[in-house]
Amino acid sequence: MYLKDKNILYFVEQVEEFFNFQKNFIKEMYKFDNIKKFKNLIYIKDKRINSHKLIKFILEDKKQFYLNTGK
Repeated sequence: MYLKDKNILYFVEQVEEFFNFQKNFIKEMYKFDNIKKFKNLIYIKDKRINSHKLIKFILEDKKQFYLNTGK
């Protein structure tokens, strides 16, 4: 939805240029099918970012990188 707005598209192009990304890099990153490229995803569903479930998982997990999405 956002990537159809001309003002946002202009901003996205500026960001890509500033960081020296390939053209349409950001657009490609927002394609849902890209999620299939990742392996061993652990999905914790909770409405609260500070949920006990999530905090416990992070404290017990040995990995250093996590991805938090809004949905």
